[in-house]
This record gives sequence, C-alpha cells and structure tokens, in this order.
Amino acid sequence: MLGYHVDAELSRIKGRTHCRGRRAQRNPKKREKTDESVNSKLVGAGLAAWIVLEILSFALVVRAVGLLAAIALAIGASLLGLADVKRLLDFLRARVAAKAKGESGAGADGAMLDGAMQALASILLILPGFASDFVGLALKSPSVRQSLARRLRSRSKAADPRLIDLDPREWRREARRPRRSVAK
Repeated sequence: MLGYHVDAELSRIKGRTHCRGRRAQRNPKKREKTDESVNSKLVGAGLAAWIVLEILSFALVVRAVGLLAAIALAIGASLLGLADVKRLLDFLRARVAAKAKGESGAGADGAMLDGAMQALASILLILPGFASDFVGLALKSPSVRQSLARRLRSRSKAADPRLIDLDPREWRREARRPRRSVAK
C-alpha cells in the first residue's frame, strides 16, 4: 500500500494523474498550452532578433556617418513618419465623409490594402532604429506596395474557402455505404 502512495505522489509531481497502475490519457488542453508556449517563444525570439538587428544597423550607421548625424537621421525619419500619419488621417477623414454622403469609390478593396501598407510604413518610420526605417521607406514605394499586395492577394485566393483543414486526430475514416438505387 505504501508503494502505491509513493507512485501516486511521484506521478503527481511529474504532472501525470495516476489511476491504479494505469496511466491516464494525456490531456489535450496541456498540448494546447504547449503550442501556445511555443508560439510565444517564437514571438519573443522574433522580437529579440529584431532588436539585435536594430542595434547592429544603428552601430553601422554611426560608424558610417558619425553619432550626431545618426541621431539626426533617426529623428528625421520619425518626423517623416509622424507627418505621413497626419496626411493619412486627413485622407481617412475625407474618405469617411465621402462615404457618409453616399459616394462610393471604385476599387475600395485595393485602396484599403494600399492604405494599410502606407500606415504600416509610417509606423515603421516612427519607430526608432534604422532597420525599421529601411522597411518603412521600402513600403513607401508604390511598386513595392503593389508587388506585396499582388503576393498577398494570390496567397489568399489560393485557399479554397470550402476546404476545412483538420488535424489527423480530429477525423476518422468510415466505411463506404453502398448507394441506394431509386426505383422509378
């Protein structure tokens, strides 16, 4: 009897439930938590890599043009981003006012995606760091935005909306039933 209690306590410590000598089924919620922790670790690793890239790019710019010029470039890029945000907000207000009056613009979907990419470019310009400034300036180019929009649209159209992608443990194969013939 003492051995059972020791085994049950060891199983509890290891995170498993003990059921009189049988291992309990694995908990699917525990698997979801590990998936979430892997995703959060990937996000954390991505942010850490981005910060390292920003520090390296700032060091390279300081080495190329000097500290005061690098600081002036960073401030100038942030001011450019702020001015562009103001311009985008004015455009958005005018568009909302036109929509309230009943005017509809052609190609609203494309204009919405283009505006979103311009807003992302402005935000990247406002953020401190030369790597984000480089990506933001690249997104300011209409040809880069069009290429990126084309790629995003082709990727979204490639997926069939009638297709449901299931995990292997979420479905099972059943035997086919013969079709009944309809008598006329």
